[in-house]
Amino acid sequence: MLSGAARIHQGVRRKLYATGPATGRSNEGTTMKPTTKLGIAGVATTLLVSGGLGLTALGTAGTAQAQTYGPHQWCPGDSIYYPTGPGPYYSWDWNVCHTYYWVNGQGNVPYKGKLPSDLYDGTDPPPPQDNPTCRVIGCAN
Repeated sequence: MLSGAARIHQGVRRKLYATGPATGRSNEGTTMKPTTKLGIAGVATTLLVSGGLGLTALGTAGTAQAQTYGPHQWCPGDSIYYPTGPGPYYSWDWNVCHTYYWVNGQGNVPYKGKLPSDLYDGTDPPPPQDNPTCRVIGCAN
């Protein structure tokens, strides 16, 4: 630190104090008040960060469309993401066409390697039920 430069100390109650020769006299104990610009900038930054985190948490759900029971068709060359495909975490043969349905925990396509899932591949699905995926993104039966 340069000698002769002013120092800023933070007190126990989060008040800033300026001391040192650069002030011309000792200001120990004198509180520096934040400017309105800093207050507005702090609030704006907080709102932007919290808004950005909120949008990140939503992911693509901000543009979600109603997901129906089915049947749905996916073929190689189509997007793997909804509404065309089920998403990248389902394990099926990505080299052939599929007819699939959204079912409630009665699926036969592994999701992240686990069964049962909410995706049924084939032409004879179980009957439609209350689907937890639909509760989140809104499905039309």
